Formats: sequence, structure tokens, C-alpha cells
Amino acid sequence: MLLIIIYTVAIIGMISGCDRKTEIEWVSPYNDLDWSNTIQAKGQFHTHTLISGEGRHFSPHEVVDLYHDLGYDILAITDRWNTTWPWQEFSSFGYENRDPETLGMLAIPESEPQFGGLRQHHLITLFTDANGDGMSFEETLAASGEDGGLVSFAHPGRINEYENNELEDYIYNLDKYPHIYGFEIFTSYTLSKDTERWPRSKKIYSDILKHYGSPADNGWRPVWLTSTYDFSRIPGIHSDIGFQIQLLDNLDYNNVYNSLKDGSFFWVAQGYGEQPPVIESIDINCGINTYYLILCILQA
Repeated sequence: MLLIIIYTVAIIGMISGCDRKTEIEWVSPYNDLDWSNTIQAKGQFHTHTLISGEGRHFSPHEVVDLYHDLGYDILAITDRWNTTWPWQEFSSFGYENRDPETLGMLAIPESEPQFGGLRQHHLITLFTDANGDGMSFEETLAASGEDGGLVSFAHPGRINEYENNELEDYIYNLDKYPHIYGFEIFTSYTLSKDTERWPRSKKIYSDILKHYGSPADNGWRPVWLTSTYDFSRIPGIHSDIGFQIQLLDNLDYNNVYNSLKDGSFFWVAQGYGEQPPVIESIDINCGINTYYLILCILQA
């Protein structure tokens, strides 16, 4: 079964459909897309290799080869406290090099600083070499922003992050660091080994949306949901369980960066080797109040 999540931005709560008795103002990241000329690129933004250490089973070049074989256009390796990039220099870690251009892929510089203390959080840092090594939690957030990078909160529903952070901690960081764009609501554990992550993540996310209100409110900002695999050890179709489709004009750094920042993507979960349909248009027109719509499509 394929679970596809498409969202438009709305900001009062998480709802599953459009009630035409309620006036709703939709703020959609898809409105300005030329669907006939949009590239729908398959991306994975959370993977680990042997460089992350214990519990990881695959070298960097093996991870690249795996996702290339699965048809991915965009790949980021998020080793803990390391920026495993560029791919042409894997040999500096003792592994085989790979050339993303030859493979027809885009390699994103990324890492996972794994901060675990009170009011701290595992992070996914993109488009930056600020990997947290030798830095504090806030120094890493500041440095990634100074580099022009993007950041998402990794697996906020996991018990470690859930117990170490309150709503106020998320709001503090989101207000202080505007380059935090995302909230990783789905990984491989979410609907399988650790099912409490899903309700925890939904509750936190709903509270964040309620705090920021509508685009007309002072201080409003979007926070996008993301879906990844958090790959470390199981190859094959299970590596395809969570990913994103980035909606791009061209397959390049700037377009991927802007699609993440602006929410111009949708995500897929529980795929198990299934491919999502090619979406030709999204048309939302239900009124004038503001909500967050999460539209779920189930395909057997």
C-alpha cells in the first residue's frame, strides 16, 4: 500500500478533507507550478553509511549504488557528525569514489548532528558543512544558517527528542533560526517498529501550526513535513519506504534548495518499491479561512 502525502499550507490544525460548510483560505506551495514543465524528482534526504559508526552496514559508495538502482534523482548522505561529500572524494574515507553527474544524480551535502541533551535535537543539516562536530547545538544551528544551509528536525516523535523538547523549545528555535524549514514526520520506524512516533509527531506539529496562526498574523511562518527512510542497514525495496518528490524547473542545487524551503514537494511513505503516480495538477479552492490540509491518498 502506498501512502502519498500532498500538502497545501494552512495553519489552524491538521484536517483530512475539505468541508465546504467552512470557509477556508488555502495557501498552497503548488499554485505557481507549471505542471506540464515540472520535473518530479525522487529524493532521499536521510541515509547513513559506515562512517556513522556502530549499527551501520554499508559504505558510502554502496549506499549511492543502492539508491541509483532504485531510481533516485537526489541523494543526501547524513552521517552523524560528518559531511560525507563530495562523492568524488569518498576515497578520502577509504571507499570508492562515485561521480553523481555520470550517474545522473544530484548529491546534496548534508549531515546529522546527533545532539541528545535537554532542549536539544537530532538535526538534518543540508547544503552546509556545519555537521556539529566540535560545536554546541545552537552553534550548529547558527553556523548552518550563516552557510546558507537548511535544517529540519529529525524524528521528533522518537522518545529521546519527545522527552527532551517542549513546544516552547521548537518555537524558540523556529523563531531564532528561519532556515529551519522542516519537521521529519516519517522515517522507516514510524509505522512499524515505533508506532508511537506518529501520534507524538502529529501532536507536536499541530501545536506548532496553531502557534503560528495564519499568514495574516505577525510572525507567521510555514514549517513543512518531510518523509525519509533514515537508512542504515536493510537494503532492497525497504530502502524505498519513505521519500520525497521534489517539484523542480531543473535538477540542480538551487531548484532543490528552493523546493525544500518553499514546500514545493510531496512525500511518500510505506512505498515498498511502489512508484507514486505522476501528478498533473493540484487545485484547492474551498473558501477563505486558513487551515493546514494534509491530503492522504491510499493506493493498494
